Amino acid sequence: MARAVNRKCLHCALQLVADEARRVHGSEGDGCWQESVCHRRRSHYRNRHRNNEKRRQERRLNSKTARSSNSGQLIEITLPEPESLAAFLIFVRRNLRSPVHAIGAEVWQQGQMVGKIQLRHTAGMRSTDLTAYLQQMQQQLHESFGIERFEDTFVEIQPEDCPLDPCPLRPTRAG
Repeated sequence: MARAVNRKCLHCALQLVADEARRVHGSEGDGCWQESVCHRRRSHYRNRHRNNEKRRQERRLNSKTARSSNSGQLIEITLPEPESLAAFLIFVRRNLRSPVHAIGAEVWQQGQMVGKIQLRHTAGMRSTDLTAYLQQMQQQLHESFGIERFEDTFVEIQPEDCPLDPCPLRPTRAG
């Protein structure tokens, strides 16, 4: 821990010239002036902010060089992956404002799909029916995986690429 600043010496160093300090604090004054100590102490008190800043910069520079000396080696830190599950909605539709052609969901954990609600065509469903179906999906995911809600991002597939077979967008050929 640093030594405490002597307020009397600090005042003397900042306010008095050396000759005046010798007169005020020397044998003619209060007698605290010591020739072997006071000259150096006055210099330290006058320049301490500059000296301290210089020391800080040297420490920062030394710590940076110490860190960069390890730059030849790659330090790899691995953390265990969280056991979190994520549920993503899958919409088959042209864009955000177009009607939903089909809907499903996938559950992912650590980059692997661990569950799925199959896509289902929504032809004939009204918005209230679609909302009820979404709630059923969410309830099923909660019971099976403990998932409270879907992720904020979702997957959109174009209706032309609908993976369901048969699909009303692709006419079936009569033999």
